[in-house]
Amino acid sequence: MTVEREGLRLLTERMPALLWTADAELRFTSARGAGLAALGLRAGEIEGKPIHELGDASLTAAHRRALEGETVSCEGLLRGRMLDAHVEPLRDGHGAVAGCIAVALDVTEQHRARELLAHQALHDRLTELPNRAAFLARLGEQVRSRCGDHFALLAIDLDRFKVINGSLGQVAGDQLLASVAQRISACLGDGDSAARLGSDEFAVLLCETASSTDSLRLAERLRQAIGEPLE
Repeated sequence: MTVEREGLRLLTERMPALLWTADAELRFTSARGAGLAALGLRAGEIEGKPIHELGDASLTAAHRRALEGETVSCEGLLRGRMLDAHVEPLRDGHGAVAGCIAVALDVTEQHRARELLAHQALHDRLTELPNRAAFLARLGEQVRSRCGDHFALLAIDLDRFKVINGSLGQVAGDQLLASVAQRISACLGDGDSAARLGSDEFAVLLCETASSTDSLRLAERLRQAIGEPLE
């Protein structure tokens, strides 16, 4: 083996990115890179396996498009890890597409961080309910779509909540708010949603209520659930 080939082998095996090739039947023909370890694979284990068996639909579709002559960039899952992949056609000596070659970076942790930030931007950290911004957006969608014949908006305010914080402390107050959120959620149907609007203020959007009587009935059920004793 020449020095150049040995250097290329070491480079492809130790680089943080993943490099693989696939044939016209969408089966892996080779794979290199230190990123294989994060997938629980070793060099040689992936050869011959169909792409759809290890990868998700997005990754498989990118390879199909590459076989049609396109160069494709996509994010897709491979063995549960999120990859930022760049897939190109692999041509034979006559210029015909014979397979694909791909270079991919493992962006799983970055993807999880983005999802967490997006979740935190729209949810209350204490109760995990949607926050005011998310709730107003959902309410706006409901008004614009005019889905169903009726929908109802319920506002919930906890009287004398400051007494809990003042006498038992903020930890007890937080426990109370979390419990109230759970009790509200337990009373709602699949199409309904609740939110924490502020310190001791909650709101409920009923999207499929048939009449004002149904809304009042649920409001009373919510009042009783929230009013149950809390240890």
